[in-house]
Amino acid sequence: MVMGKKIKVIAWLLAVLCIIFFVIYISGLSVFGYRFYVVLSGSMKDSINIYDLVISKEVSRDDIQVGDVISFQSGSEIVTHRVVNIEGGLYTTKGDNNNTEDDAKIKYENIKGKVIGVIPKFGKAILFFKSKKGLVVLFSAVFLIYFIDVWLFKREN
Repeated sequence: MVMGKKIKVIAWLLAVLCIIFFVIYISGLSVFGYRFYVVLSGSMKDSINIYDLVISKEVSRDDIQVGDVISFQSGSEIVTHRVVNIEGGLYTTKGDNNNTEDDAKIKYENIKGKVIGVIPKFGKAILFFKSKKGLVVLFSAVFLIYFIDVWLFKREN
């Protein structure tokens, strides 16, 4: 009986954590200064690949140096590139796999964060759960956990 309760607690914990992470990702919220982005292009290949999940941390202007990888707002998109030059408070960036520097200079105000971690290919799962099929699977899993929990609870009592 104790093992069944442990499994239920772990299943509920995983379900809740998945939903919280999903809501944070979808909303683009910063949580304790961290943001998460899925890479959709090969501009940073081989350091950061397509479908990798990038973890960026908000940092001060002084914490960004040449060679750092940053995530920044460019129009309606978030871009993750390496800083190749800093001059007059503006940042010049370049994708590691690109031949030339980015045209636009980046203002500090547009920087979302400095990349502190990468989870390979995890973005593929995130993008799946953003789709209609993925949402059905996610909420079906939560419902299934609930159903099993109620069913097991009734059996034990």
